[in-house]
Amino acid sequence: MLELIQRIIAFKYSAKLAHWQSTGYAHHLLCDRLQEGIDDIVDDVAEQYFMAGKQAGALSAAVLEPKYITVDLAAAIKDILATIDREIATGKLSEGITSLVTDIASQFLGKLALVDLK
Repeated sequence: MLELIQRIIAFKYSAKLAHWQSTGYAHHLLCDRLQEGIDDIVDDVAEQYFMAGKQAGALSAAVLEPKYITVDLAAAIKDILATIDREIATGKLSEGITSLVTDIASQFLGKLALVDLK
């Protein structure tokens, strides 16, 4: 789950970089839209998995993982979805956390559809 939260945080900054570098207004707005809800997603994972599971110590500065920041937003989303699939496949997640990450996957599928529009 640490990799998942790292990838989601990196996605937010990848989208922010694309936002700052956008040359057209439509692309600028798209990048804003891609960032919507990311802080809430990160907070949900942090609270429901790490804090509730008494693993808050894992949420140190190491949660900021620059190697996951990329200009390829579609690839970043696909990596998030693959990470979710791997986490679910372990069979170690509670029903509540499985539901949470399944919802996150749905949100990122919507973001992937937006990226594919550009």
